[in-house]
Amino acid sequence: MLIQFVFVYYSSKIIAKTSDWRITKNNPYIHILEYALSPEGKEAVNKLSKSQLSNLKKEVYAETIAQHGEIDRQKCQEIFSKYGIECKLEDFTAHKVNAYELVEKTAGVFGFPMPEVVVSNTLAPNAAASGPSPSRGVVMMTTGLFVQLQDNEILSVLGHEFGHLKGRDPLILFGINSIEFLFRFYVLFLFVPM
Repeated sequence: MLIQFVFVYYSSKIIAKTSDWRITKNNPYIHILEYALSPEGKEAVNKLSKSQLSNLKKEVYAETIAQHGEIDRQKCQEIFSKYGIECKLEDFTAHKVNAYELVEKTAGVFGFPMPEVVVSNTLAPNAAASGPSPSRGVVMMTTGLFVQLQDNEILSVLGHEFGHLKGRDPLILFGINSIEFLFRFYVLFLFVPM
């Protein structure tokens, strides 16, 4: 039980360390570049190795966001072509979301201090909040959340996650698990010996 308590107590730190990047007041944006690949485009992408895909993403970042703060669709088309993926400029969609502002707005509604905000580069739309208390909380969001939901929908998801922080759900679940373990070991074990 002590090990489980340590995991619960440090859950915010564990989640922050295992996420792909942090969102801060100085780096508040998530940049989204979408392109629906044709069957030929999918085939070209499938031929790329993991390192080539990683390099493609790094180039898109370095050549657009790092230089201009925005995604340049024309430059993205050139980078994709360089990797053998032919794309039509008009089929690219690019936008950015101020993730920090969304979390800050939700924290303000709940009257909580600003938690640490991290992002996991996963296409499944999801979010989670953890930590032993609101002041030691962390909010994790996936990139799929920003791709599939609008800002007002993301605020609703964040409200749900902040409800977990307000209710101190990680600590309550730890308490329930501990009581169940103690009951099973010290009460049921006496009546049903092995």
